[in-house]
Amino acid sequence: RIMLAFGLYLGARLGDAACMNWGSVDMARRLVRYTPRKTARKNPEALLIPLHPELFAILDETPTAKRKGPVTPDMARRYTEKGQGPVSALVQKHFERCGITTTDERPGAGVRRRVAVGFHSLRHTAVSLLRQAGAAQSISQALVGHNSPEVHQLYTHTDEDAMRRAVLSLPAVIEDKPPEKSRDDQMREIIE
Repeated sequence: RIMLAFGLYLGARLGDAACMNWGSVDMARRLVRYTPRKTARKNPEALLIPLHPELFAILDETPTAKRKGPVTPDMARRYTEKGQGPVSALVQKHFERCGITTTDERPGAGVRRRVAVGFHSLRHTAVSLLRQAGAAQSISQALVGHNSPEVHQLYTHTDEDAMRRAVLSLPAVIEDKPPEKSRDDQMREIIE
């Protein structure tokens, strides 16, 4: 649960989420400060991310006296001893138990199924939700630690409702008569 919350609310990659250390979590300031493993050699700068209230509540369930070492000791041990595969497989099984289809069929005899939804999908979700909530690209990019806008754009997915809300936010400038419904009423209809 904590590891999944790190993926969703921090946009953390699997290794960073599994091996997150309590030394990176500042509960008093409600911040997480960590250097992503993937980019640590090229860019050793740490990310500083405010804790979402839900993530804070989940972390706060751990008694203060036990906030030492890895935040998820079992996952950290599995990841460091056995690698990414077994931890990723646990996430896949969890998603499947939740009714999420995690693989796609690929044509051809003997061709393996492709993972379509996995832990990394939480990173994409984090970016998309930030952007849909109105966060500037520079903010969402900084929060997940992307070095380029081009890479970051690959993680931004929009849905029909978000596009509809964006279109409705445009002012009416062509027609002289007022709209039949206020923009707020139109937005309520879409959301409902």
